[in-house]
Amino acid sequence: MGNSRGSGRESGGKRSWQGGSSSSSSSSSSRAQGQAGAPSKGLSSQGITDAVTACTTPQELVQVIEQNIDNMTAYNLPAAIWKLSKLSCGDPQPYAACVQQYMRLYKGDSARHLSNAVYGLCTAPAAIIRQHQAALQQQLVPAFISKVAAANAQDISNVVYGMAVSGQRLPEESVRRLLGAFVYNLRQTTPQPVSNMLWAVATMEHTVPAGQLQQLLDAFTSMLRQAKPQEVSNTIWAVATVGQKVPARQLQQLLGALVSMLQQAKSQDISNTLWAVAKLEQKTPSGQLKQFLGSFVSTLQQATPQNVSNTLLACAKLSFLPQQLLAAPGLAGLLLAGTPQGLANAAWACGQLGHRDEQLMGALLAEVTQRLGVEIKSSHSTRCNSQNLYNMCWAVAVLDLQQRAQQVLQLAQACSSTWGDTAAEEQRQLWQVHTWLLDFQLAGGQGLQGSLTEQQLQQCEAAWQQQMQHTSEQQHSEFQRSVFASVQRLPITWQQQPQMEQLSVGRDGVTPDGALLLDIAGRTVAGVLVAVEADGPTHFREPDRGLMGTTQYRNRALAVRGYRLGGVVGGSTAAQPDTKQATGPKPQQQQQQQQQQHQQTPVRAAARALLEKAGLPGQGTSQQPTRQRRRRSQPDS
Repeated sequence: MGNSRGSGRESGGKRSWQGGSSSSSSSSSSRAQGQAGAPSKGLSSQGITDAVTACTTPQELVQVIEQNIDNMTAYNLPAAIWKLSKLSCGDPQPYAACVQQYMRLYKGDSARHLSNAVYGLCTAPAAIIRQHQAALQQQLVPAFISKVAAANAQDISNVVYGMAVSGQRLPEESVRRLLGAFVYNLRQTTPQPVSNMLWAVATMEHTVPAGQLQQLLDAFTSMLRQAKPQEVSNTIWAVATVGQKVPARQLQQLLGALVSMLQQAKSQDISNTLWAVAKLEQKTPSGQLKQFLGSFVSTLQQATPQNVSNTLLACAKLSFLPQQLLAAPGLAGLLLAGTPQGLANAAWACGQLGHRDEQLMGALLAEVTQRLGVEIKSSHSTRCNSQNLYNMCWAVAVLDLQQRAQQVLQLAQACSSTWGDTAAEEQRQLWQVHTWLLDFQLAGGQGLQGSLTEQQLQQCEAAWQQQMQHTSEQQHSEFQRSVFASVQRLPITWQQQPQMEQLSVGRDGVTPDGALLLDIAGRTVAGVLVAVEADGPTHFREPDRGLMGTTQYRNRALAVRGYRLGGVVGGSTAAQPDTKQATGPKPQQQQQQQQQQHQQTPVRAAARALLEKAGLPGQGTSQQPTRQRRRRSQPDS
């Protein structure tokens, strides 16, 4: 967007703008005297266009328009509007004069000129956009759409992109027509219009039909060598934003192309790409993530706080620990200059990744607490909205920052005052915080009682229990069933036979408290509580294979309840064998038997290792195995 520099006003007084008058020779003559001794009367339409094109400052351009406004035509008015915006002219008068003149001519003008006029107005300073918004939406854009059959891809892209970049929306039907015309012209375009078109439609929160999206992606990837880093990044971002998927082959083409351009990429290009990859939930090689993050850290001084917090958020969703970024000296300063949402996103990312940086978390928490206090004192509606506060509290609990417990109570109290829009997920976060405070008897040992009302706490507990119930009803994976079968064969005498999907007991070792849902749990004849977790890939982060924050939280909660924990790691080649056959397909039953044989050996070995890991010596032969319960497909607890 343009800014207000170079307003085009002279020190000698206010100009008298006139447009559209057919008999203003005296005023035209007076205006002509301002242009370096060249009266405007003699300029042809092409001459005016050439003069507009030659201007390099807003002041020069304003003079040309002032001296020629009555002679300007549909040929050069759109060019003048576009050039005013390009030179960041902040004076509304030359825009108004050009628009007033053009509104008498636009109906008979070409699609190309209409596109230039729309784009010029849409990229002008915000105040000027607002002044001409009605003309844009009610006259100029509809006129362009009526002539879209004669437009090329660049013209169409400029109109849609201009409306999006100025914060305006187009009706769904208009977008549908423009997209169809754009796709029709794909053979005569370059990467930039394709990228801009996708970005604009996504920004306006419209959808792209799957067939058209694939055509756009095919066209863009065929021109990747001509593309710039921002165009590649915006394309990936747009596809993720409209909720579509990129075929794995094309996603790797796009990411590979961007990797090859990293020296020219900006921090925002990398941040947007990582965000999009996380949203797409498609597999991305760790090597590429390392390259992106290395480049991002090298341009950290040019990054905005939002770029940094979004990058951390994306890494957390990708279960990838950005070690270089987290160790960067300027990280905390950038984050603290960001918005409350950016602060909370950074804290959530640390919690999700299990990255326990007490200094960084303390700074984030202090900044949010300070801003919250200022807003409460000034009676402003809190910018530190409830979701941000929940994320901060949750991160502190997951990372076990016990010395910050009192601040958590303060933030929870602020959550209580804005409870109306609290979602079930946020209530579950608060229940985890409440459980953590009780488990370790922190800040008075009453949990969130007193910070939340009794009714609010009950809602949090109900949301948590509902989630536990939903998880327990899911089907079990083959990996989980193999672990369960191996645990049943362990030489342990059980007082309570191992069962799948068991609620944890409380600190008394007897009464179920529902704080955790265990994959497998039992009690030995000696009264030892045993928990066995079938930990799939989602429990571990890359590239160091450290435990994710929620898994660390689970392990601490089990320990404080007296459980001996054993974890069997899944997701390896042995646990999830490749079923492709070199000699042709085999019957389904034979394939299943082969999978089970591949799985059983490492799972049995891991289960036997639990005896030593959990400190449980063999205690005789296990009793008759109990009946297996419902299956579920996800290995996470």
